[in-house]
Amino acid sequence: MPFSRAEALAWLETEHPEAAAVVRETDGIGHEQAPVEQRYSYVALFEGLIRELEGRRRVRHPALGLLWLALGRFQAEVFQDEAARKSFERAISVTDRSAGRGGLLAAEAHERLGEHLARQPELEGARRAFERAVVLFEKNLGPEHDRVGEALWSLGAVRRAEWTLPAAIRDYERVQAIFTQTRGSDHSDLDLVVRSLEALRKELAEEG
Repeated sequence: MPFSRAEALAWLETEHPEAAAVVRETDGIGHEQAPVEQRYSYVALFEGLIRELEGRRRVRHPALGLLWLALGRFQAEVFQDEAARKSFERAISVTDRSAGRGGLLAAEAHERLGEHLARQPELEGARRAFERAVVLFEKNLGPEHDRVGEALWSLGAVRRAEWTLPAAIRDYERVQAIFTQTRGSDHSDLDLVVRSLEALRKELAEEG
């Protein structure tokens, strides 16, 4: 069985509560408003924890994937772009090897790498990362789960930027169907998806 994100965080809470608190407090939200010094301190914190585990020859420890993800996130926030990329790639390697190939931590690692590459922008790499994230979220959560919709939304945006409009439209249509079920027909995110679909269809018609 893959080592879940919750289990990795539970271990971190026992062994390193300060780091676990940082992960919990910043899950799902940006931390850009924190002072720069604090963000650098988080980079140092997670670098130190990774060195500690690897120095004890615990390179297959399942929590390493979560630590590499956290490190990559804060490196990106202080514009250490190449270091962040390597951290997300390391998270993918660690989760594939130690957590059992294809678990949710691996899906999140691919998603974070895609988000990072899309900002560079390195669209081809971002697309491949999001495609893999979609596959893994579908495998672990089912094809209609909200997390699948989120990853497809990101994938569709990259395909739109690459001007592969038919593929982008298919992604957004799936996002629309998923979000209608998971978030409700009056959710603001669904309105954004619908507007994007309308724009994409107009762009495709004009191109044809």
